[in-house]
Amino acid sequence: MSHKDITLVILASGLGRRFGGNKQISAIGLNGESLMEFSVYDALKAGFNKIIFVTNQETEEYLDPLIASFPPSVKIKYARQEWQNNLQNLNIPKDRIRPLGTGHAVLCAAPYINEPFAVINSDDYYGVHSFNKMAVFLKSVKVDDNSFAMIGYPLASTLSDNGKVNRGICRYSTYPHVSYIEEFTDILKTDNIITGIGEAGKSQELKADELISLNFWGFTPHLFPALKAGFKNFFTAPHNGEDGEYHLPSALCEILTASQANLTMIKSKSKWYGMTYQKDLASLRKTIYRKIRNNEYPEKLWDK
Repeated sequence: MSHKDITLVILASGLGRRFGGNKQISAIGLNGESLMEFSVYDALKAGFNKIIFVTNQETEEYLDPLIASFPPSVKIKYARQEWQNNLQNLNIPKDRIRPLGTGHAVLCAAPYINEPFAVINSDDYYGVHSFNKMAVFLKSVKVDDNSFAMIGYPLASTLSDNGKVNRGICRYSTYPHVSYIEEFTDILKTDNIITGIGEAGKSQELKADELISLNFWGFTPHLFPALKAGFKNFFTAPHNGEDGEYHLPSALCEILTASQANLTMIKSKSKWYGMTYQKDLASLRKTIYRKIRNNEYPEKLWDK
């Protein structure tokens, strides 16, 4: 397969706990389009030609009629994230309901991927420039390269007016080579000062222009052996089996620390929008309507 073939993996199996419902099906566009449909639209225009949805039964029921509207040329796959997948000889209770994390979600998509690919959340708006830049990167790498990439956004532009957020702030060996992603929780802007709680458990002031991860990644299949090994190690530990989650950023930090891959930061010129809280929904709809008025999107995304 030529490296001109690039795939988009959309993580669509999680539940919006703080949002108060399933964010994936919230109507954003003028004709009821969801946020993930705008991501698919932007990805197809950028040159992606296969979409893999990591799903559960609920999201598949929603996706079935939606996918019928996509252009017939795009290849579509479902990869269901179920607790049985990749769980041989691990300390995970059979009655566990909670998903096993975004690292596990990507592993569920692995059987369908033989080409460079991107990974995104289904409930984030990443912007046209982000997809264009990631497509250029993925078309430039070979299938067996250990060169990965991520799209970064300035911290200040990703905060919510409706509550605290969690973000991964990128650290570098030398810019743009990312060496570590530090997770901060309870990030809030008060009186023009941004604070958050770092991995050491202490609150600290954060810089507005620090680039952060919002789970827009670019990989090759070189990722999968290391990701699978890390997943096994994580869930071999007995304390993780009950409710631990194998998160992709943490897994990637382990891979970087072991010098198994390189990660390049790509700063986006697009504005990111997300739905952490219900109140974010109205603001996001206004943003999409404005983009439609500015002819950045058609009034109806799909012709069918």
